[in-house]
Amino acid sequence: MCDLSRQNRHGGISVASGFAQRARAGGARLRSIVTGSIRQSPQRCDDYVLKRVRHVTQVLTSVTESTLKAMRADAERNIEAVLRTGARLLAEDPGTSIATIAAAAGVDRRTVYRRFASREALRDAVLHTKLDAVDAVLDDARLDTAPVGVALHRFMEGVIAVARRYPIDLDQAHSDAESCTRRLGQHDRIAAFLRRAIDEGLIRGDLPEGIAAALLKQIVGVLARQFRDYDPVHAADMAVDALLRGAGHNVHRNSPQLIAA
Repeated sequence: MCDLSRQNRHGGISVASGFAQRARAGGARLRSIVTGSIRQSPQRCDDYVLKRVRHVTQVLTSVTESTLKAMRADAERNIEAVLRTGARLLAEDPGTSIATIAAAAGVDRRTVYRRFASREALRDAVLHTKLDAVDAVLDDARLDTAPVGVALHRFMEGVIAVARRYPIDLDQAHSDAESCTRRLGQHDRIAAFLRRAIDEGLIRGDLPEGIAAALLKQIVGVLARQFRDYDPVHAADMAVDALLRGAGHNVHRNSPQLIAA
C-alpha cells in the first residue's frame, strides 16, 4: 500500500511537472515570437501602438466633451432659472435675498453665490439679460424696414414674451451708465418707429409728443402681467388693436361710437 501511494504521488508530481515544463516552454516560444516580431518589424509595432493610443484618446475625448456639454447645459439651465426667478421676485420685492431666490429656483445657494457675489450683482445680471432680449426683439421686428403693421405686431409679440420672462421694470432698476445708455438707445429706436408709423398714416400725428410711446408701454405691461393666459401671438393681436384704437389715425371716422363712449 505504501509503495503504491508513493508511485501515485510521484506519478502526479511527474505529470504536474510535465505541464509546468510545457507551459514554460510555450511561454518562452511566445516571448520569442513577439520579441522576434518586434525586432523584425518595429515600425509595425509602433504603428499599432499609436493607433490604439489614438483610438483610446478619441474615446476619452468624446466622453469628456459629452460630459462637459452636459455640465454646461445644466449650468446654463440653472443660471436661466436663477435669472428668471430673480427677475420675478425682485420685481415683487427689491429686497429679496439670494437665498430666497435660489430656493425658489431650485438651485443650491452656494451655486448662486459662486456666480453672483451679491443681490445687486444678480439684479444687474437680470437687467443686462433683459436688455439683450429686448435688443433681439427690436432686431427681429425690423422696425425700420418691415411694413409698419407687420413690424408693430412682431415687436408686440416679442416684447410681451420678454416682459413675462423677466418682469423686472428696466426703468425702475438702478443700473450702471452702460445699461442706461442701452435703454435710451432702445427708447430711441421705438420712438423712430412710431414716427415712421405716423408718417405712413398708421398712427395719428396730432397727439402730444410721447403719448403713443407711453400708451404702447402701458398696453404691453397690462397684457404681460394681467393677461398671462393669452399666448404672445394672441396678446400681440390685442395690443396692436388697443394701440391703434387709442392712437390710430382717423379712428373716429371708422368708429364713431368710440367718441360717444
